[in-house]
Amino acid sequence: MPLKDTIFRSHSHRKALMVTIILILVVFTFFFISVSYFTMTNNIMHESEVSMSNIEEHLSSGLYLIDRGLFLFDSTYDTQLNRSFAPFLKAYEDTGGNPALINLKAVQQAISPDIQDDNDLYIINEDGIIIFSTYETDIGLDFKQWPDVYQEITSIREGKNFKSDRVVKGEDPKTKLRKFGYMPTSDHKYLLEISIKIDAMEENRNYLSYVRFARDMSVLDTKISSIYLHNIAGNLIGSKQFPEYLSTPEKKRIIHSVLSSSTNYEQIDAQNSTIIHYSYIDLAEEGSPSDSNMDLVAEIIYNTSIRDEQLLNVSLLHGFLLVLVLAIIVLTGYILSQQFVKPITNIIEDITIIAHGDLNHSIRKTGKDELVPLEESINLMIESLTTLLINITQQKEELAFQNSRLLYAQKIAKIIHWEYQISSETFSFERNLLQEMGVKDDIYIKTFSDFIAYVHPDDRERVADKFVTSLQILSESECRFRMLFPDSPIKYLYGKWHCESGTEPICIGVLQDITRYVCMKEAQERLIKQIEKNFTQLAILNDEIRNPLAVIVALLNLREDAQYREEIEEQIKRIDRMVDDIDKRWVESDKVRYFLKHHDYSWHYEDS
Repeated sequence: MPLKDTIFRSHSHRKALMVTIILILVVFTFFFISVSYFTMTNNIMHESEVSMSNIEEHLSSGLYLIDRGLFLFDSTYDTQLNRSFAPFLKAYEDTGGNPALINLKAVQQAISPDIQDDNDLYIINEDGIIIFSTYETDIGLDFKQWPDVYQEITSIREGKNFKSDRVVKGEDPKTKLRKFGYMPTSDHKYLLEISIKIDAMEENRNYLSYVRFARDMSVLDTKISSIYLHNIAGNLIGSKQFPEYLSTPEKKRIIHSVLSSSTNYEQIDAQNSTIIHYSYIDLAEEGSPSDSNMDLVAEIIYNTSIRDEQLLNVSLLHGFLLVLVLAIIVLTGYILSQQFVKPITNIIEDITIIAHGDLNHSIRKTGKDELVPLEESINLMIESLTTLLINITQQKEELAFQNSRLLYAQKIAKIIHWEYQISSETFSFERNLLQEMGVKDDIYIKTFSDFIAYVHPDDRERVADKFVTSLQILSESECRFRMLFPDSPIKYLYGKWHCESGTEPICIGVLQDITRYVCMKEAQERLIKQIEKNFTQLAILNDEIRNPLAVIVALLNLREDAQYREEIEEQIKRIDRMVDDIDKRWVESDKVRYFLKHHDYSWHYEDS
């Protein structure tokens, strides 16, 4: 066998063995790192799920205890409420069981003096309808729209005993908290009901607050972003305390689904690193008609950023370990097979580190003249990228700072920036500043038609003409006008805009709320008119006082009797001094009028 073939065959076997060993090591390394990775990620996910489960269990237990505490508060009125039915039942028996003959006002006055002024009476028939009541708003109310409540009051009517209800707000949400009690008539044809106000206990009840407990939990646990509670009707409890909460039809659908099925629902928002749990809170207990309506739905928004960061760290760690081990294995193989590859491998590793975000890392010296230009070029590129990123970061921070200051200034001045895309005929407003002016969340202004619909009818034509003219000739314009929003007083606005052509024709403008200045102007005018009216009345009063005084003095001089002369003259001088004081006040009021006439608070907002 030729010597050349022997050397070639020996080299091929050594290389094949080396490659085989490397492949085996790679497979085992990948296996162990994969097992470690999945074990750690599963542990993190399990701990997160256990933590969320404990949070929901703690929340449910806490809300249950609060509900039981409220139940104890509610029970304090039971005895007093039970005694109050005696005159009610007597009136029913005296009329022979005819509720139409009962004088409810008289019965109301016959009830315990402690609650005479704070009670209302109701009579409910077999169909669950309120047919008579001192609270006329509830007459005709049909309990069958709440099947569970209707079933409960029917059971009370067919029974023999008094039954108290939980403290609720009644059908009218504007009413104060009330305690309801029920008593069946002896013939079981009707159910008598009494409600009393509990204003005196409302402050103590506030210490047992579902919302406060949920808020405390969200503050104490960093994994919770916020907790919102919804009642059996799907409405947010304590909505005034959460102006940032945005209710959507999708949320309403989920909440009603959770209530109807008595199950939980989970919604994952990976983009915002949150998980929303809709947890069913079962607070219903047999004992009162309203207990079936005490269930809640807790909307718990979990912040998964810490968990996601842990998962990311695990991924980076195992990725780094995998890359490191593979690099070592490959590096060892290459060292054994070919020393020349080492400098290139070093460069590749350095570029990999840089690619993972470490721009402070530089290319190591290989000692190979052929690779020196490549090393220098890569290092130069890294320096340029680092400088560029620093500049971009600084400019971004400065821009964010300036933008925040601008928004704050706009908020103080009540100025709203808006844009109108001429091609698409759409408006865009700064929503948060629009809400600062008192505009409700459910009002959306997308087009010019939407906008002009809220303009005062007397100003619409003028505003529309100015705006259309600006669009046609692409010019600047301004206008003062009024806007009418539902359930809100008239807003006086000053608008200025500029329309320009370009790649995308657009109108840019601002709106400023000048309601305060207009009101000041109107108040100023009313004050000036009142002062001028006072001047006229003071002048008349002056003449009407001085003229009789002159007559009195003349008559006094004609009389020779001096018995009361000195006393009368003294009283005349006293009245004269009072008139002089009125003259001085007149001069002072004239100065005020002059000041008000020459200081106009809203001149710079007049329409051009």
